[in-house]
Amino acid sequence: MFRPFLTSLLLAFIFAKPLHAMEEPEDMRWELSPSPTITPTSHIVSNLTDYVKGEFLLKKQDRAIYTHSHKPAMPKIIQSVLIDEDRKISQLPSYEENLLLRVEDGEDGRKRILSPSEWPYSFHAQLGLFFSDGREHGGSGVLVGPHHILTAAHNVFSHDRTSTKEWATNIVVRLALNDRVAHFGELSAVKFYTFEEYIKDRDQGLDIALIILNKSIGLETGWVGLLADEDAPLMSDSIHVTGYPGDKGFKQLWTMSHRIKQLEQERIFYDIDTYAGQSGGAIWINRDSSVYLGPHVIGVHARGEEIPDKGNSGVRLSHEKFNYIIKWISETAIITQIFDEFCDKKISLKVATGDAYLGVHKENETVVLSSETSWSDVGIYWRPIKLEDGSFAFQFLDSQNSKGKYLDAFYFDGSVYLSPQTNGGYTGTHWKPIKDGDGNYFFQCIASNNPYFVYLGVNREMSIWLSPDEERLPPTRWYSEKQGQLVSWKMCIHSD
Repeated sequence: MFRPFLTSLLLAFIFAKPLHAMEEPEDMRWELSPSPTITPTSHIVSNLTDYVKGEFLLKKQDRAIYTHSHKPAMPKIIQSVLIDEDRKISQLPSYEENLLLRVEDGEDGRKRILSPSEWPYSFHAQLGLFFSDGREHGGSGVLVGPHHILTAAHNVFSHDRTSTKEWATNIVVRLALNDRVAHFGELSAVKFYTFEEYIKDRDQGLDIALIILNKSIGLETGWVGLLADEDAPLMSDSIHVTGYPGDKGFKQLWTMSHRIKQLEQERIFYDIDTYAGQSGGAIWINRDSSVYLGPHVIGVHARGEEIPDKGNSGVRLSHEKFNYIIKWISETAIITQIFDEFCDKKISLKVATGDAYLGVHKENETVVLSSETSWSDVGIYWRPIKLEDGSFAFQFLDSQNSKGKYLDAFYFDGSVYLSPQTNGGYTGTHWKPIKDGDGNYFFQCIASNNPYFVYLGVNREMSIWLSPDEERLPPTRWYSEKQGQLVSWKMCIHSD
């Protein structure tokens, strides 16, 4: 379904910007060239979770490159877990730290976060690090994507445990841990990304890693934005260093704020008090009046003071490292294996809260939201077909279960309709499912010419459409103003 006039009109509108518009933040897809001076590497922990590529939107303002933080309407506690209070946790060897006690006149300047499940602390994580000896070691991390934890590389790869060096055999992630209560449950690592220069030479400026999780918990907790900026803006900010220190049992979230003491190209130095166990914790800012509002990570804490009076230090999020982290997030943007159980089955797609279904009107083949469950004027049955790129096509089934046309969408006006084919230039019959913590699905529409993240949704008039440009990853839960319905979708398998 091609609409040349509308397409031309909209393209003219999109690209005909006044000159002063260049001063506004610029939307970018991942297109920065990887640095030839650093080499990425990865390690698979588990093959039980399957990922496909997506695009993680970033923005550019002057020399700053950043992603938006994602704040949910309210972080939703879905599966609290009680941690064994007698478990033994130790610090990693060779990373001993002492409190500097310089900022607060000889006192520990850290403050405990009493409600870590609330924003902007719900994205901080305690890490249980396991190596070949089977013992648990404590670390910290921060959620920077739907299932992406940024941390220190020495939390995922040890130079000290054996003469041969080794990757962690498992990492357990507990977001918003508060004493024994892991408010968002325990998640497992399935893949690590870091840099060869750290693995081989222990390059301290590259002591940073990305952990890929087995569940998109960020759709519930929210996540923090990423920021790579120049020296002057960063030096003018107060920074926060937040994590789970060992002197507090590796089970309480503590934070401290102060100015940066010194910036190097790859590292950040500060007089903020830290302790073993905070390695990998976020170095972050939280601006309330800036182009990039809200919390943004500028690095991760990595080491105590090594040179007298230079301060504790972390790894700075440089443009080069930012570039690779966005690439890694994009490579693992969407979990798809969890949808395979529905492949080639007769299913219906039901709005998560309510009695409405994704249907097709039999007379004019329009895609509608229907309350009918048996074929009269509207049919509600579909067959998901897995495609070569890992996405799915949804084939409509008529009253005799005959295979029909495919669910399709037009990007420039958000309309959803049926198409006789499974690909098109400005349309898309490829859909990638994303599962949230409640077992609901969101569907991202995929096409080669898609400039945005767009998701299957319902508008205020209760018509099926694609979400607007603002509803990027993660798929925001859309509510109909008319009926207050949550517009994500549950699967119902039908045997007949």
